This record gives sequence, structure tokens and C-alpha cells, in this order.
Amino acid sequence: MNQKYLPWQKKLKVASQLVTEARALLVPAQTNARILFQGKFSNIFSSTEDPLFVLGEEKNSEKIIRWYLPEREEFLTDTGALLKYKNDFEIIRWLSGGAILKIDGAAARVRFNIGAKTVTRIALGDEGVSKTEEEVKEALERIDNSDFIKVSYAPEEKILRASWIGKTIRPYYFSSDEEILLENKEIRNFELYPGRRDAVLASFDNGIWAIEIDGRDSRIISPIYKGREPNFALVDGESDVFIFDDGILMRASLLAKEQ
Repeated sequence: MNQKYLPWQKKLKVASQLVTEARALLVPAQTNARILFQGKFSNIFSSTEDPLFVLGEEKNSEKIIRWYLPEREEFLTDTGALLKYKNDFEIIRWLSGGAILKIDGAAARVRFNIGAKTVTRIALGDEGVSKTEEEVKEALERIDNSDFIKVSYAPEEKILRASWIGKTIRPYYFSSDEEILLENKEIRNFELYPGRRDAVLASFDNGIWAIEIDGRDSRIISPIYKGREPNFALVDGESDVFIFDDGILMRASLLAKEQ
């Protein structure tokens, strides 16, 4: 057994002249993370359009909306007045090169210039300033790039599911068209595991966890990180996971350190 990774094992039935498929989900035994920054930050949301995160920061008794470029590991600079909030803010929708958000219930729009590393507040257009029913639904779903797998969370039921929606025969890691991955858990965030289609990352309880879709024998759930109440974000095309916990943002590899 490779000690750099957590144990993985399954008992699978093997039939004569048939191939029984399996692929180990190897999770590093120790979190391979480094701190990017720390302070009085709250939560983290990843843009669906650009390699960018948004966070709230409390600084000098003020609450400020901050935009962060994970690839460059630096914040965008506001070209005008800082976007501040008293109680809360939320992203209504991400746009290519921008976002529409609500700040203490009032709608606002921003535009990013990632090359210049700036963010600018601009006038609202004719876009809707509330989430549509479809957008609310999509926020609770993740679909792989091939449109074969859908992972969805039902907050009322507290159930995380994986569904095979492809038009081809199900792969080995789906015993049926739908797999219940977690029950009775309040999920903060979930995403398909980077570089794989047979596993999911999810943040709940005191950790971030790797969850197999394959439930044969048993469904293995392995800790990626344990802390207080961590959340995470991914960047499209990146294999690293960005972990946010107790005001600290870390960047962690899903590969074990070389010894």
C-alpha cells in the first residue's frame, strides 16, 4: 500500500470471461496545501465564466466585496469606489467578464478587466436582477463537459445525487441511473472531481471530502481537508482545489507530495 495516499479497497464480484472494472480514488494522506492569504474574509464563490473568485472582507470596520484571481494569486483593483455592504451580498449571475449582484438587496453590475487586473462598477442593463427559476435550479446542479453525468443537491431533502444522463450504456461506476451519494447532510458546495468523472468533491460538516460515485461493495468517502467549516472553489482546467476556512484561503494539490 502506498503510504502517500489513504487506503482504498473494494471487494468486487468477478464473472467468468467478463471484465470487472474499477479505478482507485487515491487521496493524499496529508493535505498538500499552502496559505495564499488570511484575514477577516467570509465565504468564497467561483465565477462560472472567468477564472475568478469573490469574497467578503471586513476591514477597518467596513465590509468590502473583493475579487481574486487564483491563477495570479492576487486581487483585482477597484477603479472607482470600493463595493461595500452592511449585511450581505449575493451573486445573481456571472457574466463573461463581469457579474450582476445584489448588495444589501440592491442590484449592481461590475465588469472585469482581467488583463489589467481591475474591476469597475457599471450601469445596469436590461438584464433581470433576480435569479430565474432555471438559474436557481442550475445552481444546485453540476453537469460534466460531455453531458453524461449530473450531480445535484436537494437542500430540502439534504440529499446529494449523481445521475447518468448519457444516451449510451452506463459505465461501471453507475449501478443504476441514479446513485445516492450522501443523505442528511447540509452541503456548502459540491463539484465533479477534477480530471475524473467517477467522483465528486463536497464540503460539509468539518471537512471537504472526495466521494466515489461507484457504490459497489461500499462507497468510499475520503477527507481532502478537515478544519472548522471549510468551503472550496475550483478553477476550470485546474487540478488544484482552493480551500477557504476560518478566513484563510489555501491552495491544495490533489496529488501527494513527492518524498
